[in-house]
Amino acid sequence: MSDDMIQTFLEETQENLDVLEEGFIELEKDPDNKDWMDSVFRAIHTIKGGAGLMGFEVISGIAHHLENVLDQIREGSSSYSDEVASAMLQGYDLLKQMIDQGDLDGSSVQDEINALDVMIKELETKGSPVKQVKVATSSNETKTGFYKIELKFHEQIFETGTDPLMLIYELEEVGKLLEVFVHEEAVPDLADLDPHQFHLKWTIFLQSEEKIEAITNIFIFVLDENDIEITEITNIATSWFKGDRATKELLLTQGTFASEHIDRVVGKLKNLGENLENSGLLSFEKEIKSSSEKTLKTKVSLSDSSNTIRVETEKLENILNHLAELLIAQSRVKSLVTLNNPNGKKEQHQREIINSFEEVDKIIRIVQEEVMNASMIPIGATFMRFQRMVRDLAIDKGKEIELVLNGKETDLDKKVIEQITDPLKHLVRNAVDHGIESPEERIANGKPAQGKIELNAYHQEGSIVIEIIDDGKGIDDAAVYAKAVEKNIITADEELTKEEIYLLLFRPGFSTAKSVTDISGRGVGLDVVMTNIKNLRGAVDVYSERGKGSTIKIKLPLTLAIIDGMMIRIGEERFIIPLNFIIEFIKAEKKQILKAEGKETIIHLRNEYLPYSGLNKILDVETEVLNPTDGILIIVKNNDRKLALLVDEILGQEQVVIKSIKENMEQTEGIAGATILGDGNVALILDIPTLFKVSARQVERVGHDR
Repeated sequence: MSDDMIQTFLEETQENLDVLEEGFIELEKDPDNKDWMDSVFRAIHTIKGGAGLMGFEVISGIAHHLENVLDQIREGSSSYSDEVASAMLQGYDLLKQMIDQGDLDGSSVQDEINALDVMIKELETKGSPVKQVKVATSSNETKTGFYKIELKFHEQIFETGTDPLMLIYELEEVGKLLEVFVHEEAVPDLADLDPHQFHLKWTIFLQSEEKIEAITNIFIFVLDENDIEITEITNIATSWFKGDRATKELLLTQGTFASEHIDRVVGKLKNLGENLENSGLLSFEKEIKSSSEKTLKTKVSLSDSSNTIRVETEKLENILNHLAELLIAQSRVKSLVTLNNPNGKKEQHQREIINSFEEVDKIIRIVQEEVMNASMIPIGATFMRFQRMVRDLAIDKGKEIELVLNGKETDLDKKVIEQITDPLKHLVRNAVDHGIESPEERIANGKPAQGKIELNAYHQEGSIVIEIIDDGKGIDDAAVYAKAVEKNIITADEELTKEEIYLLLFRPGFSTAKSVTDISGRGVGLDVVMTNIKNLRGAVDVYSERGKGSTIKIKLPLTLAIIDGMMIRIGEERFIIPLNFIIEFIKAEKKQILKAEGKETIIHLRNEYLPYSGLNKILDVETEVLNPTDGILIIVKNNDRKLALLVDEILGQEQVVIKSIKENMEQTEGIAGATILGDGNVALILDIPTLFKVSARQVERVGHDR
């Protein structure tokens, strides 16, 4: 078994575990929701099948137990009780732990596996009320049935990762394979045989006490694209297994076998019939009660079973098509460049070269957007993970909390999502632990007993914004300020806005042991949260109101790889400013430059007075352009705040690949990364949110919107 196969199994299982977690939480709220029941059943069935194919018997066994319980509920012989919910979540936890830890044989969780077995057996022993109904009618329900199963898979079945033979093995879990006939007529000669294609067909006779739905469930994921027919032949079993003229007529009528094979098949069925009669399962003396057949060929929709990062074939084809166009355009450029001023028309030749370069640039942008789009995944799966966490924490803390998720469909770079998950988890835990009050406290304060936490995700100005909003007690800014002074994080004479005080929570060393709980603490690890978000080139803002709640707003780039930026010059240095922060450029006139007595310079732009700063001063770069009217003012915006930055020159828009600078130099305030320019030189990429803070420390804030 190759590592790639194991990795694929782990990724697929993780996706299905995400579906299980969300489904189990939703079923706890709405036990009769058939859509969720079908969804979790498909997910657990896939885990079982995948584990079985890979030989991970422990995982397959756990999934099998869970599937059996779910199947009883689907059939109406049981209900999604609290006990069942507990067993499902325990089974989910066990599977997730094994997958996360790569303990695929469960050696480290044997005790937990045994505990789950006991829990499920107790469920079976106690029996839910409806299950007892099944027992009461067992004399009718356990009747032995016979089924004829025709399996014809499409030739490319292997490309889907399905092994048809394993499906036949799985039939043994629901009954006994009486006879399996293999049809080899469609198999090409060896010289023409493509080993990646499938050409066999099977006719199977199965003895089972299960209903036809249980047998159909084995093929639930291949029904749509393959020719699968399951027919119950219990009432006409004597005709099929007697091996007489009637059997021959059935085989000829249904066209299952070629005429030259009929006698051989009839002979085998006759022998089978004799064995069934000797074992008392069939009596040819009995009159056939009914000639009716019950055939089920269910079409099951497999859509939206799970979130996925797989790329649609159409997207890949588009990328390949545009890459082909790019190669053609590149060839055209190469041809023009190697030609030396043909026919003496220099200007026309240059124009053609420029046009060709523009065409190349256009295609590169298209390919870039397509590749970026292909690597984006919805943040919903990440949000869903918090449902279980909030549920469990709320129970543990004796709180009532509703988690509301908005913007689950918002797409984000997969790497960003992977790195933002832990910081979000920490913030949500904080909201549960310290944000939301106990039901008694909320009622005493005139609030509903149930608190609410919202997770919102949406796109804004080329970035993605994630909000964690709670309607809890809010942050005591005076207490935070006092503690920051006490911990020597700030001095007692520092004047900070409320938002700046809230951000002190994210400073290293802010928390104290006194504030630590078993879940979280305001400030405990929040400096790590801030570091992780900064590593993603993100920014954090905090808003809070005592008694009403808090909002933590995280702004992240859509992708970590490439940004659209504006190249500017200061002295001899070139820098990149991310385009999504730039509002406009102005060439300031003297009348727009204002300076109140004892204050720093501000810029009057239309109806606003903007704080001003020379970028050379912030970055400590030498330049001869020192007056606002000598250079260009770039108006940048971060959330609701604006800032006018003086630069020497605007060099033009560039699309740049971001490189980390942490390996070569310490993290520097105001610098998000670096990029390599076309001439081989390096330009630093500016971190605008941080520049606001650096500027604020250097100049006295004058004012914002007026």
